[in-house]
Amino acid sequence: MENPNFNSDSNRELETMFDINGNPVAVKTINYEIEKENEKNIDAEIEHEDLFSEENAFGLMIIKTRTSLYEFLTKPIIKYIIYGTILILYPVYFGFSIKLQKPFAIPRDLNSSTIIDDYIFSNNPGLALFILSIVVCLFFGWEILKKKFSHQIDFKSKLNLSPRIEKISPWIVIGLVTLLSISYLIYDLKDYRNLISLLGLSVFIMICIFISEHPSRINIRALIVGILIQYILGVFILRLEFGYRMFQFLGSQVSTFLDYTDNGSRLVFGEHFADHFFAFKAMPVVIFFSAIVNILYYFGAIQFILLKIAWMMNFFMGTSPTESVNSVANVFLGPSEAPLLIKPFLSKMTESELFAVMCAAFSTVSGSVLAAYIGFGVAPDHLITAGLMSAPASLAIAKTLFPETKKTHADWEAIRNVKTKYV
Repeated sequence: MENPNFNSDSNRELETMFDINGNPVAVKTINYEIEKENEKNIDAEIEHEDLFSEENAFGLMIIKTRTSLYEFLTKPIIKYIIYGTILILYPVYFGFSIKLQKPFAIPRDLNSSTIIDDYIFSNNPGLALFILSIVVCLFFGWEILKKKFSHQIDFKSKLNLSPRIEKISPWIVIGLVTLLSISYLIYDLKDYRNLISLLGLSVFIMICIFISEHPSRINIRALIVGILIQYILGVFILRLEFGYRMFQFLGSQVSTFLDYTDNGSRLVFGEHFADHFFAFKAMPVVIFFSAIVNILYYFGAIQFILLKIAWMMNFFMGTSPTESVNSVANVFLGPSEAPLLIKPFLSKMTESELFAVMCAAFSTVSGSVLAAYIGFGVAPDHLITAGLMSAPASLAIAKTLFPETKKTHADWEAIRNVKTKYV
């Protein structure tokens, strides 16, 4: 069927061509640009008519109710009502918990050698609640004071440090920490064969330096501090009794928390849900933990914790704010969720920062995968320790393999004001 709006004669133009003998021949050729223009005009003329239907009274009622409810919940007074309710109910809950648990009633048979195992990190949820409440109150108090008085006090002008002192002061701290670490290593060394691991680490670092993209631009501070943080965490967790017991306690609490999914699995799948281990035992743990992380992320708790840890890493290692935040976020979130914290800056990040983002993503596991490993029976304190130690290590290696050569566009104030959706 021919197109009525297509005029074959108007779309053809005379063009001179030559036959095999070289004689000129006039032929008509198609002007495809005119054809395309006609097709666009035809598409523009096509309009879809609206379907006619009567208004549904039930649907209108749903829309009106939903709109009214949304307008009511978005009123400022609702936020104050929620905060006021929490401020009233939590002290009541806290008081009854302390009264029932009696965290400060220390048994008489305890001594200095058993107080850690039998009192602090053993069957004392009241003490854990008390310490957690104090820490949260201190953080909130600090944030309120900082917002109120930070613009009135200029700490830099008060300290009045010269640029030279500001530049060498981090290196003084790094030197002292390195000296203490080497001293402890010599003191703690019982078998010289233990130095084989130190030799292996040194070989890995030398290989990274040798294949670096810009060897002359390597951030020595980030490399040294990243390795030192790993070493300090290892000493604290493996050599100190308090650190070992603390992480063991944290691991047991995480394991207890994730075991609550068994109640839901038993309700949904029946008493023999554990017979199908992966489908009905491990996967519900992943779903449960992901849901909790999403809730905390939505209310800003995850961002609040991450920014504090990332600020310390940025201060000691000298890395940019964006890569520091992403590196710490990968300890708790996955490789696809962690970059959401710095999403507005991804398009402006340098190649070195993007490389650090990818290294951090592959250096740790996401919280949901960690929960799955715990469901398989892996010791949770080992997984938590490995995740924490991998964050500074990934930055140290990333900034060695691909050193920074350009200036970053992000600062801490911009990152704090990022509005992120839940993952």
